[in-house]
Amino acid sequence: MAKKQCPVALLREQYPPGTRVRLDSTRDPYNSVEPGTVGTVELVDDIGTVHAQWDSGQSLGLIPGEDSFSVVPLQRLMLYMPIHGEMPGQDIDNYLSTYAGRIGGHTLLAFKDIIEKALVKHREPEEVRRGLMRWYGKDDGVNAKVYSAFFGVEERAGSFWGTVTCMVEGELTAQELKALKEDIESQASDGWGEGFAQKDLITPEGILYVHLWDSQDWQLMTEAEFSQRYEQAQALEL
Repeated sequence: MAKKQCPVALLREQYPPGTRVRLDSTRDPYNSVEPGTVGTVELVDDIGTVHAQWDSGQSLGLIPGEDSFSVVPLQRLMLYMPIHGEMPGQDIDNYLSTYAGRIGGHTLLAFKDIIEKALVKHREPEEVRRGLMRWYGKDDGVNAKVYSAFFGVEERAGSFWGTVTCMVEGELTAQELKALKEDIESQASDGWGEGFAQKDLITPEGILYVHLWDSQDWQLMTEAEFSQRYEQAQALEL
């Protein structure tokens, strides 16, 4: 017979840290959080209270069965960008550009695991929940809708690409998507990405530097834009 989980264990599975919830109503007479306010679950304590930090800046513990609240569904928005590496003084598989040591996306596939681990390790403690959105700093629709954004990498279309995984509440308008892209480009070129590009990534072939941004032919693309520009072009070549 399968072992039954206690109610607290089930609640912790249902509401893990980072879950977005919306308050519908509460019986707490001292509560000042308005119905409709959205917040982020921090933990479920040993007596089953769901503790959340609300976007309004307030704190309120929710008691399932007494307080009414619901999980806010988040949708994944993927953005893609070309990346390149440098291994000064090395000729890596003849995939060189205009200067010695430049490595294109296809060759970077050999260093996939190293790059993935380095991207996670480079995150600041303040970025655990919201990633790049921790530094967005504007009180607008982008900040309200985009809960988190993290740099990553992915193999696709026969090459290796930089990614930004965004978790979004609802739909972004065209103007909001543009603003999000501009902010991420700034992080890739001058902020987060500039710091990452200075990190020594140790590989069996030598020291590797990875750049999330390039001054030439760089574009941050949605799934549809990426497919139209690269995957369709690749299909025509086959």
